Amino acid sequence: MTTIPNIESPIACEIFNKPNQVIEGWYWALPSKELKKKKTHAVTVMGKEIVLYRKPDGSTKAIEAICPHRGAHLKLAKVEADGIRCQYHRWKYNDDGDCVDIPCRKEPVPAKVKHYPCREAYGMVWVYTGTNPKHQIPEVPELEGMEIRTMRGGAYNKPCHPNVVMLDAIDAQHFYSVHHIDTLLDFEITEHHQNCISFANKRPVPKRSWIGKAIDLFYKGPLTFTMTYWNGTSGFVTLGPDFMHFYIMFCNRVGKKGECEGQILLFTKKRKGPLGWLADKAILCSTFLVAKYFAWGDDPVFSSIDYDFKTPIKEDQALLTFIRHTEKQELATW
Repeated sequence: MTTIPNIESPIACEIFNKPNQVIEGWYWALPSKELKKKKTHAVTVMGKEIVLYRKPDGSTKAIEAICPHRGAHLKLAKVEADGIRCQYHRWKYNDDGDCVDIPCRKEPVPAKVKHYPCREAYGMVWVYTGTNPKHQIPEVPELEGMEIRTMRGGAYNKPCHPNVVMLDAIDAQHFYSVHHIDTLLDFEITEHHQNCISFANKRPVPKRSWIGKAIDLFYKGPLTFTMTYWNGTSGFVTLGPDFMHFYIMFCNRVGKKGECEGQILLFTKKRKGPLGWLADKAILCSTFLVAKYFAWGDDPVFSSIDYDFKTPIKEDQALLTFIRHTEKQELATW
């Protein structure tokens, strides 16, 4: 359990809201359906240009974008069963990145292209900004170990750093001022490990109006709202009445200009049979409407914000905790 820090002067940040500082972790690279068998696709992940390719057996690989021979771009390369071959001089690199064939030579030279850990989950291709992943691709806390059904809720681009975008999810003041939600959240904070922290509301539904009294009938305890962050950049929102929770992931990365490039992913527990499939689809569509409300409600602010947290107040304690957590992240050396 993390102790909420005392209010103090603004934090001097070295990682938070810094586009050139890349936290080691998993980041989305591309929707899986956009990467076809035996095809390549160039992407930029956290400032680094990468080439993804799908092998004939359906597995995916991620490599640095430039051939070490004369700098040809490997997005033009040919995908083979056991590697990839540069189009320019036909140098071939195996799945470990080692050069294994040069057509004009009997023996290859010790050239190598760098490979990055690459996996698929939730209909997305993910790349790890390091050599050996220290944790799995983020999971919905309440759905760990369960069969799940997922749906993409769309992409978004916001002209500020992902840290700033994700901070809004625990900015209790803005829920009232921007989203007109008649409550002030109070968070219980749990730091699961260096890369993951949760903020769970512990206040009940306010009963100042008949609407609040009606909503309170669906809760035995606090109003359900939990935000679980990974790498200070992406996060899962869990919210909804006791009988049905909505699960939304906002997965983000830093774009070429330092902006937030994001994808919305929606989750539900997988139900059996045709009726279960229909129920899952209905729940995911409902979840999309909830996600849309939160994802685009702050756009007018994000479109013009020049983030500078100069005057923290008592109600900003959760924000300060998140910033300090982000400052403890391990940076990538990829």
